[in-house]
Amino acid sequence: MSDLLSIVIPTYNRSDILYENISYMLPDIVKNHIAVYISDDSTDLATKNKIDLLGYDRIIYQKNDPSLGHDKNCISTLKMAKSKYVWYLGDSVYIKEGGLDYVLSVLAADDYEMVFVNHNNPCNNFSGKVNDPIPFLKENVWYLTLSGATIYSTEALKSV
Repeated sequence: MSDLLSIVIPTYNRSDILYENISYMLPDIVKNHIAVYISDDSTDLATKNKIDLLGYDRIIYQKNDPSLGHDKNCISTLKMAKSKYVWYLGDSVYIKEGGLDYVLSVLAADDYEMVFVNHNNPCNNFSGKVNDPIPFLKENVWYLTLSGATIYSTEALKSV
């Protein structure tokens, strides 16, 4: 398993779209030995059944019973990973082919608390480290609300 990066995905009754997205990303996930953690708040076992069809032993599935609710499920998912960095994806978000290779090369090059990735609306074309995060976050904090647009260091998450 990669010690550098894990993908975490909270989900609720969206087994088909989650399955489709993980299937699409699976070749790059397998190639890079990435663990995928899924926290399932669904009302049935459809998500588990779909995930089992993928046959990837580094998908760690957690069924929440009772349901945690949206916010607690998101937080629970972030806490599941053991790697240095956590890429939080919504269940309808996927990483384009080759994206994992690029992100892994960036993460391996330096230490970061957060990494913003190119989503449909890139963060002012930002690239690099921020020495003073307060002005940067004041201008760009909205970007953190996009599921899949932020990679967090597990150390930074511990302080929240």
